[in-house]
Amino acid sequence: MKGTLILTLMAFAMASFCHRKLTDHVPVEVRSEQLIPSASALKLISGGFEQVLCDFYWLKFVGYIGDTTNLNVRSDLACNYLELITSLDPHFTQAYWFALFTLSADQGNPSRAADILDFGTKNNPDNWIFPFLAGINQHLYNDDELNAAKFFRIASSYPGAPEWLSPHADILEARLPRLLKEAYSWLNIYSTASDERLKVRAKEKSILLWWRVLKNSTADVYRSRARQVLKDLGVDTNTL
Repeated sequence: MKGTLILTLMAFAMASFCHRKLTDHVPVEVRSEQLIPSASALKLISGGFEQVLCDFYWLKFVGYIGDTTNLNVRSDLACNYLELITSLDPHFTQAYWFALFTLSADQGNPSRAADILDFGTKNNPDNWIFPFLAGINQHLYNDDELNAAKFFRIASSYPGAPEWLSPHADILEARLPRLLKEAYSWLNIYSTASDERLKVRAKEKSILLWWRVLKNSTADVYRSRARQVLKDLGVDTNTL
């Protein structure tokens, strides 16, 4: 245990050294802890410790956007961090989740999120989560339901993909109320996300949308579905 701790501290010291090595040439008056080197430059001096550098910059990214539950992003460097992190470790799924929520939801930039998600899909050809996230990006933040449905169908063909992906595509392609489609998307985000902050956010959004379905829908089938979903989310619909 002690040996592992020492190795970890040494690894992060090396990562900090690499960061300083690449930013020391910047004039003091413009130097900042937020300077982000390129992945190619880091790899040249990393000595094969790309994973350590990925962890190092991930912690810097989390601190940068603010370690809060609302994920309100205050900067425009989040994309640079995420591009660096995913270049150092293309299989780090958590970074792609944050690309979706930070760049699309919080910054209103679904095209840059799409670029990162496309990179993830190409580098993880057997993981359904990447085309799923790409589909969510198209549905919720690019207002393209049909393209989103295509991504969900692609995801449904991957090994281990959940059974609800293909029906989700059917819902997006059907002539259903927009509110209902968004409610299903957020519910599936909630069931899939592992990061606690993202899960809390998705649950809150799901409750809000399904509550609106329950209150505004005139179709009994939708109202019944809404009651069941809200019950599963811990909401007492008898008080609504």
